[in-house]
This record gives sequence, C-alpha cells and structure tokens, in this order.
Amino acid sequence: MNIVNKLYFWMLMLLSVWVTPAQAIMDGDGHDIFPITSIFYSTITVQGGSETLYSLQTASGIYVLAGAVNAPLFIGSGAGLTNISAAGIGAGLLGSGVIASSIAVDGVYTNAIANLAVTDAKINDVAGGKITGVGSIATNLIAAGSLGANVIASSVAVNSVYDGAITAVSGSKVSGDISGNAANITGNLAASQVAAGSLGAGVIASSIAVDGVYTNAIQDSAVTNAKLAGSIDPAKITGTAAILGANTFTGVQTYASGSSLAAAAGQAGVNVSTNIIVAGRAVYSNDGITSVADGATLDAERSTILVAGNPGPVTLSATSIASGISGQIVTLVGTDDAKKVKIPSGGNIKLTGDVSFKLGLNDVMVIGYYGTAWVEVQRIDN
Repeated sequence: MNIVNKLYFWMLMLLSVWVTPAQAIMDGDGHDIFPITSIFYSTITVQGGSETLYSLQTASGIYVLAGAVNAPLFIGSGAGLTNISAAGIGAGLLGSGVIASSIAVDGVYTNAIANLAVTDAKINDVAGGKITGVGSIATNLIAAGSLGANVIASSVAVNSVYDGAITAVSGSKVSGDISGNAANITGNLAASQVAAGSLGAGVIASSIAVDGVYTNAIQDSAVTNAKLAGSIDPAKITGTAAILGANTFTGVQTYASGSSLAAAAGQAGVNVSTNIIVAGRAVYSNDGITSVADGATLDAERSTILVAGNPGPVTLSATSIASGISGQIVTLVGTDDAKKVKIPSGGNIKLTGDVSFKLGLNDVMVIGYYGTAWVEVQRIDN
C-alpha cells in the first residue's frame, strides 16, 4: 500500500471513531492494533484471545472520564484505583496488611477485635457493671459514696479509716499498746495483758484468784453479815461492841471458861424474855470488898456486894442504896465485925419492922427493888 492509501486508511478509521463511537479494534489474537493511546467515547467490550486468559492488558493504565470499568477479575496493583463502591468489594477477609479507612456503623464485632487491641486512649466510657476480673481503676474515676457491703477495698490511704467507718476489730487485728479511753473494750482480756500495779478505785474486778483478796484490800466495814459463811472462831471476836442484835438461840450454846455476857454500851442490861434454866451453878460474882464511908450510898451495879466500914463501923445514908431496876435482887454481905455497916430503915429502903440491920462478918441481907424502893427479902445474922 502506498503512502497515500495508508494515510487515507487511517483518516477513515479515526473519522469513524470520532463520528460514530465504536468498540475497541483488536486483531484476531486480542492485541490492540492502535500503536498510540486510544480514546473511546462509548462502552467498549474486550474479548480475550487464545494466547491469554485476560481480556485486556495494558502497559500503562486505563483512564475513564465517565462511567465505570466492569471486570469480573482484576489482577495487579490496585494502588491507583479510586472511588471503588462498597458493593464492588467481594465478601471475605481483608489481608492482614490492609487497613480499612471506612467502617460501617456497628461493623466491628467482638471477634473482629484482636486481644489487647483496645488501648486506654480508645476508651471513652464504660459502664461499671461491665468491669470484671482483676485490675486497677484510677481513684479519680470512682464516684463518691459508700462501697457495697461485699466490696473489699484493696488499697486504703494512710489515716483514711475514721472511727465511724470501723464496725468491729478482732483481737488478731490489734498489735502494740492501746492508749486512751478503754471504756468500749468488751469481751475477755487476757490476764497476762494487764500490767502489774493497783487498779483504779472505780474498777470492779470481775475475776479474783483464790486467796487473791488480802487484808488491806478489804475496806473497813465492807464485810456484812450476808458475806459471812459458816461459823467464826470465837477467839477472833474481840472488842466490846454488840455482837448480836435480836437473836434466837437454838440447840446447845457452849461458852468457854471465863466467858461473859455483857450489855452493849448504853444499855441497862441483857433482857431475857423467857425462863433461864441453869443445870450447873449460878454464880453471882462480886467486885471485891467495897470500902464504905459513913453516910455513903451504895451503887447497885452488882448482884452481890461485899461491904466493910471505913475506917470502922459506919451508917449508910437515908438512901442507903442507889435506885435499881424494877425486879432487881441484891445480896449485901458483911466482911468485918470491927467494921460493921449499918443499913437504916427509911428513905428508899424498907426493912422488916422498920428495924435497921448491921452487917458484920458473914452477915447477909437480901433486898429487892420494886418500883421506887428497896424492900427487904431476907436477913441472916451470923
């Protein structure tokens, strides 16, 4: 073909493409017959030949001004591909090196998140009920308020536990010395934990060792009758205070030799409201010889009074004997004929026949006091 014919051919080809858009022109083996960049203004379809499995191969690239490229299979670098629709991406797992730049809402499911992939910086807000397991939560993220009854605090600041926050402290939690007010300590305190020394005056010991109360530990008058058990050794009862108040004797009462029964201070005597039966001897003791001066008055403090004049024979006064207790009996006994004591009749003493009586050696006069005067009961002149 000459040059003119060739030029004419190409002009016709280009004119046909420009005037009437057509499909790509390939040779029989699918090779582009255009040695230069091809421009198409309509949809083109490329059919692969026998020498390749691919319908379209380019050494540079494909640029589409409008529309889209539809291919069931694309092989090669996709770095230059843009604006690929989501529907154009097939189902399956992206490669490990692929970073998705756009993810649908709720498109990331649990198993899609790798372990330890969510860092602290990625967390905005987490409901407390979804925090499980063991870990640490910053203190500034813990809301103010009381922890639940089953919450055990694993970290407590120094001096942050106040009195009202403590409900109970067991013995095993206490160490060292406890100072201050111990009024609220209850239960059992080991005796070994009580320091040696004297307990305070207001302390009442609830447990005392056997023989632990010594004499000086007992206050004066602290032992009442109710605290006495059993009998008391009579030898340990001393003093002249009243030993018994109103009392009833039962059984045999035994008194040691030399024992005496005396009235309490300020009392006229010991009253016995019943009969006294003496199986042995009833002895009325005396206080020795009473030396009587002339005109003197005898005291009636004894049941038996031994008398002698001083310096010789004497006569008692008109009130020979001081007033006694109604029913009282007194025996007067003379001790010396040279020092006789004359008892006159009259005054507060009434003698038989109003006859006076001189008490010499072994002379006896028995008188009784009835109301206001002494009355003679018996006289014996020996």
